[in-house]
Amino acid sequence: DTSNQKGVSDIVIADGFSTNPVNPSNNGSTGGVLFLSGAAGNLPTPLRLFTSMSQASDFDGKDRLNDLAIIEQTTGAVFLLNNISNTTSPTVSVVSIKDLFTNSEFIPTSVTTFVDPITGLNNLAITAVSNRPDGGDGLLIIAINDGSGSFNKPTQFRQFVATSGATNLRSGDFRNTGRASDLVYTDYLNNLVAVAVNDGRNFFLAPKSRQSGGFSPVSMAIADVNDDDHMDVMVLNSIAAGIIPKTSSISVLLGQGDGQLIPSGSLLQVPGVALSITGGLGIIDNSFIPQIIDFNLDGFPDFAVNSTGGGQPVLGSTTVPLVSLLVSRPDTPGQFIVQPPVSLFDETVAPDGKNVTGAVLALDSTLGGAGLISSRGLTNSPLGAGFGGANQTLAVGDFNSDGSPDLVATGSIRTMQNFDGSNSLTPVNYRASSYLVDNNGTSVLRVSRPMRIREYTNDGAGTSNLAANGGDTFVACATGNFAPFSNAVLDVVHLSINGSLFIDGNITSVLAHAPILDIKRSDLNAPFPGGGRKVILTSGQQHTLHVTSFKFESDSKISFSLVPTSLGIPPPSFVKLINKQDSTDIVIDTRVNGLGVNQSNQPMVFPMAVQGSIAFSGPGGRFLIAGYSYFTLVVKPKTAPTIAPIANVNIETGKSQTINLHAMDKDGSAITLTKKCDKDSYVSLSGTTLTIAPTQADT
Repeated sequence: DTSNQKGVSDIVIADGFSTNPVNPSNNGSTGGVLFLSGAAGNLPTPLRLFTSMSQASDFDGKDRLNDLAIIEQTTGAVFLLNNISNTTSPTVSVVSIKDLFTNSEFIPTSVTTFVDPITGLNNLAITAVSNRPDGGDGLLIIAINDGSGSFNKPTQFRQFVATSGATNLRSGDFRNTGRASDLVYTDYLNNLVAVAVNDGRNFFLAPKSRQSGGFSPVSMAIADVNDDDHMDVMVLNSIAAGIIPKTSSISVLLGQGDGQLIPSGSLLQVPGVALSITGGLGIIDNSFIPQIIDFNLDGFPDFAVNSTGGGQPVLGSTTVPLVSLLVSRPDTPGQFIVQPPVSLFDETVAPDGKNVTGAVLALDSTLGGAGLISSRGLTNSPLGAGFGGANQTLAVGDFNSDGSPDLVATGSIRTMQNFDGSNSLTPVNYRASSYLVDNNGTSVLRVSRPMRIREYTNDGAGTSNLAANGGDTFVACATGNFAPFSNAVLDVVHLSINGSLFIDGNITSVLAHAPILDIKRSDLNAPFPGGGRKVILTSGQQHTLHVTSFKFESDSKISFSLVPTSLGIPPPSFVKLINKQDSTDIVIDTRVNGLGVNQSNQPMVFPMAVQGSIAFSGPGGRFLIAGYSYFTLVVKPKTAPTIAPIANVNIETGKSQTINLHAMDKDGSAITLTKKCDKDSYVSLSGTTLTIAPTQADT
């Protein structure tokens, strides 16, 4: 009786490995141990329960995104895997989560990396919650990288207080230090978001929390959404039980540059029970350069959300999951348009490898999907599933290197199958994923078929071998470098609830990669912080911006041009390009024969986009792929300078008096003073000094 309930017995069943001598691929047993909890009605309890993992990182300084930290909640462990590959085994170490002061056990809920402000290495941060029946504070545990990617020494760990439902930990730069050294997490129990600011020595002593704006925050993403140079947080809130129709909300919390977040006042609605949000700012290719995730080519961050249901019934399933894009309004950064959702189904797939029956990606908890461990988990279920996880069931990457972000959604499919040869059918889950390709900045996602199912089975037989392949679901995915291919595109790794890792090695044939363009924030003259990515000029002024590029093919030539943004506004004629080798200068000249381009009384605002394109030959002719960089040009009207009032002067002939003139220009432009007087003979001007010296002849 492991639960200490008198008279309630548990059952443990041990099953040896066996095969069917007649047809080894279809029957037999993989072997294992099954624990049936008496307290749970003798239903099976997973011996291992994996719920979440970090984004791919570089722990050991080998300049590849192929290291992961993985959460396992049954034993309260965090597994650290260095150098994950589909060809070699990774190096594995384990961190057991306990209170460093009392040695009491805690349950890990999320893990992330953050940049050490002292060494520049990637450290670990872990949230954990108490497993006591009465709850209690959570923990924020910091592990300092020793330089080799190891976190094994007790002196490397620090512990801080977190709220009781802390999970979905992320790192970001919330104080404009230039490094993602601060931490932010959601609290699914208390509906909070908390920012823990790094003091510069890897201490996080005073988290600043606020309400998330919705019920049960399950996931979040970070970016500067309103173009004010401060990192903001998009919080995905699940729904309260019993709400009909089922919709989830996204709250926009605006950063203030000091760790404080304030609500923007807008709540976005997406259909279904939402699990994960991705986008904003991230690494989407092998340049390892963080980029704005931009689905509509306006230069502002966009996001994607997946939901467990809400789609139109299809293939006999009434629970069809969705992916919804949240695209920024280019005329009002910080506000978003929710695009029509895309259903995650594929009518062309053959799950058993033989018969085309189609499949729906199962995410809902009632279908055995990743929703089992989201938010509070199945709090009313005797299975006692995990919690605070499944917040990375959606990931972003440029999988075909065309310069547009693509998505991968991970989960499972559910089939009704026969276990024992009788007429009864039992629901069984199999690992599955769907890829969605962006159509070149049109904000329209296309489901890439076929859905991947058989690729995650041990023998490639898919659902035809229930004993070997059934009973599992993916709960997280991440992009990174997990396969030794030379096409320089990101791969994907999937984590299952039972602890299996499957790698989708990206074998896409890439003839050329889209270049990456960059305009440094320091070259934009808007006030920092607060001004955003803008050039602000007064009509009559000039300014030059330098645009750099990164390209994968050293022999390719980049052609630069100014193009309209998604608003369709063409670039103004007074902006020109001076192209150089792999870079260009944007020359802005608002003088126009000295009159200035803006002779109105209102600022002129131009959304600007510079395109860098590479042409290459392929099947069917010549193709063009492009990268972009954006900024906003503001040309203010020229205003007349002012001169401080001059008092009347009474002066006798033969004497002189000087007056210091105080001239001001609102726009900060240089001022030239001249004088005009009907008695020029005794009034003179030198710089800002006016001299009056009448003689007898002037009377």
